[in-house]
Amino acid sequence: MRVLIFIPARAGSKGIKNKNLSNLKNKPLISYTFKIAKKLKKFRTFLSTDSKKIIKIGLNYGIKDNYIRPKKLSGSNSNIIDAVFHGLDHLKKNSEKFTHILLLQPTSPFRLLKDIKKIIDLLKKKKLESICSISRYINNPIYFVEKNNSSNWKYSFKKKKRIFNRQQVKKNFYIIDGSVYFASIKFLNKYKKFVVQDKTYLYQPNNNFNIDIDENLDLKIARKLLS
Repeated sequence: MRVLIFIPARAGSKGIKNKNLSNLKNKPLISYTFKIAKKLKKFRTFLSTDSKKIIKIGLNYGIKDNYIRPKKLSGSNSNIIDAVFHGLDHLKKNSEKFTHILLLQPTSPFRLLKDIKKIIDLLKKKKLESICSISRYINNPIYFVEKNNSSNWKYSFKKKKRIFNRQQVKKNFYIIDGSVYFASIKFLNKYKKFVVQDKTYLYQPNNNFNIDIDENLDLKIARKLLS
């Protein structure tokens, strides 16, 4: 198994300006992902970014790829899988080939090395093609609403006779938390995504909760936890 650690880190962001460079306990957010990738010494790490500042930070962690992600793959509506395939094509030109992709997004600074190793071991032992991390969801999704304006809205889920209470939510509801995705390139070529229902194995870390930093509130919570 030849694993490529793929770190996608475009410069722009809708929720937080220069999100991947946000200050988190006197370090740029992306440095937490660089640091954990460096500890996975058996694997090759590849940075996919359109930011020279992020490339410069990567150099401090031994990431020296002469690669800049094209603009067409760096927009807010760009799909990560397209960036993955473009990066693989770039590496293939340099005679570097891989069988699996370990996707580590910079927005998850609280992921643990032991969980990444557990995910890798599970894929090997169970002969899986795709696995990702999940976290317990703390709110009741039955009350999610889609709102056009204050008087024009609808429930996201169709209400059934059975009402989901808090205890049921604790037992049954999780989110794919964006912390770790691991899949074979064969799987990615076939489905063009990392997660496919009934085909992707779900791994729940022991800490049960992960912060995926997307909005300013997420960043404030992360800063508070680290302080």
